[in-house]
Amino acid sequence: MLTMLTSTQPAPGAQPAPQPRPDAVPSHLPDLSALLWRRSLKGDRDFGAAIVEGTLPADLRGTLYRNGPGLFESFGKRYAHPFEADGAVTALRLGDDGARAASKIHRTAGLVEERARGKSLYGLGVPWLRRISNGLRGKDKNTANTNVMWWNGRLFALMEAGKPTELDPRTLETIGETDLDGVVQSWFSAHPHRSARRRTTYNFGLEVGRSMRLHLYALPDGGAAQHLGALALDGGPMLHDFIATDDHLIFFVSPVRVSVPRALFAIGGFEKFFSWKPELGTEV
Repeated sequence: MLTMLTSTQPAPGAQPAPQPRPDAVPSHLPDLSALLWRRSLKGDRDFGAAIVEGTLPADLRGTLYRNGPGLFESFGKRYAHPFEADGAVTALRLGDDGARAASKIHRTAGLVEERARGKSLYGLGVPWLRRISNGLRGKDKNTANTNVMWWNGRLFALMEAGKPTELDPRTLETIGETDLDGVVQSWFSAHPHRSARRRTTYNFGLEVGRSMRLHLYALPDGGAAQHLGALALDGGPMLHDFIATDDHLIFFVSPVRVSVPRALFAIGGFEKFFSWKPELGTEV
């Protein structure tokens, strides 16, 4: 939950108070680094006035969006890994009425289904037969818990292994998973990059199965999303991020290989999905 706390301004002629180090945690605030991967949000917060410490610049306007894990447990049981946490978006809006803050947990299709059934249905913590069934049916929960993307007036929550989840930028309500009018062929990475000169945001997505392909996407400012093509990948490498220059999209294909059967059927812990094979080298 995003808030800003108050302090009073010193009286004229008063000695200024000692300034804390920039990286110090004020004594009246919790150490968030100890909580970010442990404590779930208690609920949603609609836009309301934030308490401001200091003075806001008069000409500063706009909304800052952040996205990340919001719920670390389900039905009283913690998820097997923080990467399985259900996502949540926070927003800080600066306007003529001052600073207003909000946070909302994403109502993804998977989370809505679990709450309707009253039990966990996805992830490493569900019974083995359920994991096998999910893998055979190609069903998983898009947690939308990693990053946030703004494009052409639309807001999207992203994760590594799923399609974009669209949010209402005014209310933060979940609109739902989208393939951007049929353009997204498989997954859509959580790490898009924009070329200012080309006025285009680029991204990639992996297609996982018997063979693996790297799909490339372009999202031009003011235009429709485009599928640029796909490249075959050898042996199921893990691709987390890439570099976008004005002229090239650059991928470092490291010798980390994904065990597709383990990943699809959620066999073992998260760390068991990957193997390090240095003899394969790195391809650029």
